[in-house]
Amino acid sequence: MLEILIWAAIIPSIILIYLVLKHDKVESEPVGLLIKLFILGALTTLPAGLLESFGEQGIMAINRSSDMQTLLMFLICVPLVEEGLKYLVLMTTWKNEAFNFTFDGVVYAVIVSLGFATLENMLYVLNYMSLQVAVMRGILSVPLHCTCGIFMGYFYGMARNHKARGEQGRSVVDRVLALLIPLLIHGIYDFALSIESDAVSVAGLGFTVVVFILAVMQGRWSSRQDSYIAGTDVPMAQPVQYYPVQPQHQQAPVQPPYQAQPQYQYQYPQQPQYQQVPVQPPYQYPQQAPYQQASAQPQQPVQPPYPYPQQTAYQQAPAQQQYPVQGQYPVQGQYPPQHPAGGSPEPGPQKPRG
Repeated sequence: MLEILIWAAIIPSIILIYLVLKHDKVESEPVGLLIKLFILGALTTLPAGLLESFGEQGIMAINRSSDMQTLLMFLICVPLVEEGLKYLVLMTTWKNEAFNFTFDGVVYAVIVSLGFATLENMLYVLNYMSLQVAVMRGILSVPLHCTCGIFMGYFYGMARNHKARGEQGRSVVDRVLALLIPLLIHGIYDFALSIESDAVSVAGLGFTVVVFILAVMQGRWSSRQDSYIAGTDVPMAQPVQYYPVQPQHQQAPVQPPYQAQPQYQYQYPQQPQYQQVPVQPPYQYPQQAPYQQASAQPQQPVQPPYPYPQQTAYQQAPAQQQYPVQGQYPVQGQYPPQHPAGGSPEPGPQKPRG
């Protein structure tokens, strides 16, 4: 039973440490440094208990009100003692050569906080000898210390980065926030659980869950935004490699690195660029001269009518020899006798017509 309780008190811290180290993707931190920080964080549990007992006696001597004593004890005294001691342990890494990336501050602060939470959790579990206490503290108290460590480490890493860049003012502000924000989170959590009220306890539980989610988001963002701290040593992720010289063999002269010959690339003859055919202007029809009425042709001179030969005036044929007056012939109606040869009839008596 004792082993089960001990493992129940340790396992939550192991899981959280693994998750934090998993997000440290640039370089792995020295194992010796991490063990040292974990042990120092766990050892701060003993002086923290002594300082809290002294603080409780001083508060009780100053103020007789139980509500005010609870407020001062759990909102100020306990958070200030625990977070202050963890911050002092964290400051031992300020000039460490391994502290060369901003996310390293998160790793160091979480290791110190979980070292404190692990020993504190074991003392509570062994004191009450209850698995229920181990489970409840593994769900609430241990994640709370991890949350405070994430926020403390973030501002601690940013303060170290600003210090390396010569921004002294911003470095001081970040170091103050690295202690102040964990104090507020820890104080609200302890005060909510110390009040004998179900509503306040539920509110404290909800506050713990929300802050833990924010801490997880902050840790992931810090891991993605991890940057090299200017002015520190060469990152351990890029160590200098040395090749030992074998004494029994003469060292071969260092040949220049092989340089790949440029690959032959067939150059296609450049085709003349296509020139666009000039656009021909639209065909312009020749403008026709306006229609002019044909000028009247000169009139041909009127030729006089053909001069037909004038015919001589009709001359009446000469009158034939008039017949003799009546009475010359014996009988009326008798013609003069015809001459047999066509000549003129000879006058003479004509035969009376029948």
